[in-house]
Amino acid sequence: MTRLFETGATRDTDTTKLDYEGFLSPRVLKRYAEYMHECRLRNIPPGQELRSSDNWQKGIPTDAYMKSMLRHVMDVWIGHRDGFTNRKWFEDALCAILFNVQGYLFELDKEKHGKTNDPVGSGGGNLSGMSVKTSIDQGDKAVLEMPRGEEEYYLPYIPGCDCQDCTSRKLRSESRCC
Repeated sequence: MTRLFETGATRDTDTTKLDYEGFLSPRVLKRYAEYMHECRLRNIPPGQELRSSDNWQKGIPTDAYMKSMLRHVMDVWIGHRDGFTNRKWFEDALCAILFNVQGYLFELDKEKHGKTNDPVGSGGGNLSGMSVKTSIDQGDKAVLEMPRGEEEYYLPYIPGCDCQDCTSRKLRSESRCC
């Protein structure tokens, strides 16, 4: 079927095409991008000024996404029922849910298409060549060993936390996980 516009221009029908403009809200995407940019300013790898915006695409286990997602769902649910007093905190929790949903779906999509955790995008450096170990005698801090014999870099983390940063890399330094 062909569409005929008032100008005389013609195009095929769009009824079977994805309608990104209708499905997505630019205001929501902008707020989400603001939240994600704030997250880039936390847990910055040594030697970098800003964490790569696509850092999450390197691969995070789906169980880490699920645990984080459900924590944030509980926050939103309680805030919804009891009334939230801090709008930014509430919006951040909604954005964190969106992040975890997107990350989980990204991992499923990689699995579906046989993709690996190859480097993606253009933003910032990575932690390749570094390893993380925990050390009780270092006062519950993560020890990030630098490549080529450089100094070790210590970052605090939350003992007992199960978010991806704390469980896998022990880099979380905030009092609240996401």
